[in-house]
This record gives sequence, structure tokens and C-alpha cells, in this order.
Amino acid sequence: MQIPPFVGELSADDARLLTHMASSSERILEFGCGGSTMIMAQVAARYRRIQSIHSVETDPEWISKTSAILQKLGCPVVTFMRTHNWGSHIPHDMKFDLIFIDNAPDERLPSAKHSWERLKDNGRMVFHDTRRHQDARNAMELVKMYHSAVATVTLNPDGSNLTIVQKQSKIDYVDWNEAEGKQ
Repeated sequence: MQIPPFVGELSADDARLLTHMASSSERILEFGCGGSTMIMAQVAARYRRIQSIHSVETDPEWISKTSAILQKLGCPVVTFMRTHNWGSHIPHDMKFDLIFIDNAPDERLPSAKHSWERLKDNGRMVFHDTRRHQDARNAMELVKMYHSAVATVTLNPDGSNLTIVQKQSKIDYVDWNEAEGKQ
């Protein structure tokens, strides 16, 4: 799958993996706009599977720059949501297939926590920069909090700098020794 052109701080491996995940998504939420927004919007234009992309951002310059580039590329409109509070602008009437976490480093875990309930079962929450200790820790903290609803965790696959947490329906713990009468 060809990587769309973009301007931003994503490696080619990150862009390749994000392109692949976006191509199988219908609704996308991202925290922090830029290169990822450009990639996903171009995937939306190419495959027409994506119904919506919502991008939450605090910096008006990033919104302006990203929006201008998307207009030049002739990509579908991305819904930009400018905020001062990362968790406050999550559309509560929608569920998402893909949530991309790449906002201010100290806001990544709070953004992930606020948006977890908006992630569909079988959806993927993707953390960027997880070759950095704090970002890997953010992903693992989220897994720790919601472990009974986590299907898989893939840390930095295919040379990327992304960690993918796939959601499932919550499965409560069962003591199998007790449940199967083995005690």
C-alpha cells in the first residue's frame, strides 16, 4: 500500500502502518493534528471507506497549517475541534474504529482515558512515539486500567514507533479452579 505524501513527524514505517489501519476504518478520532491527519484524509479520499475524521487540537497554528495542506491536496473535510481541554471535545454520540493518540506528551494518557469508551469493540487505539519511555508507559497504563477489555497489545510493530491496543468486549475474571470444581 502506497504511503500518501505528508508533512510531519512520522517515520515511513509509522506512515505505512497508519495508512493500513486507516484504510480499514470508518470513523477516526485523533488527538494532535499534522502528518497523521494528512495521511488519514488522503486514505479517506482514495478508499472512500472513512466516513469521518475528527481531529482534536489545542494549537490554532497546527489546525491552520494542516487545513491549508489538506485543501491543496483536495482531500475530504476533516472536522477540526480546537480545545483547551483535550478530553472535552470528544463527540459523545459516535463510536470510533481508530483513535490515534499523538497530542502533547503530558496529555496523552488523559486523552486515551477520556476516549476509551468511544472506541468500538475490535477498534484500535494507537499511541505514537512509543519508543520513548513515557509514551510506552502511557500505553501500558491504559492497558492496566482496561485490561479486561483489551484483546491485544502490539508494541512498535514492523519497525514503527506506534503501539496498538485493540479493544474487545469486557471479559470479567473467573477463577477457573473454582468454576470447574478443581479445588
